[in-house]
Amino acid sequence: MQIALARVVFGTPLPAHPGAAALAFVFVTAAFLGIGLLIAALADSVPAVQALGQCIFLPMIMIGGVGVPLAVLPAWAQRLAGFMPGRYAVEVLQPCFNGQHGIHGAQFRLGALAVIGVAAGVSGAKLFRWEAGRIKGSARWWVAAALTSWVAVGAIAWATGRLLPVSPEPAAWTSITETQIAEIGFDNLPADDGIVAALAPPTLESARSMEFARKLAVWPPGKLDEAGQSVRNLVSLAAVADLCSDPRESEIGRLVFRQISSRFEPAVARHALAWIILNPEDGQVVTKAPELGLFRHPPERLVRQRSVIYAEKYLGRLVGKIPE
Repeated sequence: MQIALARVVFGTPLPAHPGAAALAFVFVTAAFLGIGLLIAALADSVPAVQALGQCIFLPMIMIGGVGVPLAVLPAWAQRLAGFMPGRYAVEVLQPCFNGQHGIHGAQFRLGALAVIGVAAGVSGAKLFRWEAGRIKGSARWWVAAALTSWVAVGAIAWATGRLLPVSPEPAAWTSITETQIAEIGFDNLPADDGIVAALAPPTLESARSMEFARKLAVWPPGKLDEAGQSVRNLVSLAAVADLCSDPRESEIGRLVFRQISSRFEPAVARHALAWIILNPEDGQVVTKAPELGLFRHPPERLVRQRSVIYAEKYLGRLVGKIPE
């Protein structure tokens, strides 16, 4: 149901390897059902189940590779995630959607889930009772047995080199080549003084524009660590102003170009702008910026379309094919 709803609502891809996805789902489900059975056996009430469950699952979501991708976590957190079943659950399910070989080569991860699930399930079954009350001291060794499986799996993964830090994938804009940039045409662009994608002259020096430039220089979405996304945010800002018929639309278009030209290295700016032109659906776009006086919220689809036009105007100037 989740896969179908995600496909309908957000357009997420279906599993590229349905059979492998089903098998991985069985292992993941078995592991977490075992943990759930152990939690249910330990708790005396529904609130206790919720509290204990949060103590286990919240760290897994935050630093276990489930809610936050491993690649953006520090190295120590990535290694710690190797002691949690969440990491192995993600690593067996994700390749079934976008990997070339599904779960091929995932024997250790599947085995880790099986060990954790069996240890937790057996421990939960041994601790199961119909009546409420505290668990006897001798029975608590079963809890230690379940936790030992987590430690054992993590230790083996560490010793066998499976917990090396995961590097983030290169940003899509970095794969744009100079050949692709050279093939981009700049014909039939709307005039700078027209209605669509207006662009003020380069001699713009009004007091209003200078005030906006000061705000734009410290605008957080334009100063991200990811240069390509920062450029896309800046370009989409010009698109929003143009779509909303803001009185400053042409000035904002020019000031955005100045920011891109001065803040980023020429090669970075060229590749990021070409990325916007060649892959308009990639990345995120800004659809409003109330901190800059842009309160209206045009549709994202239109912002992406208009961003392409502005990116072409900017790139054409950077490569010398559009005179000022």
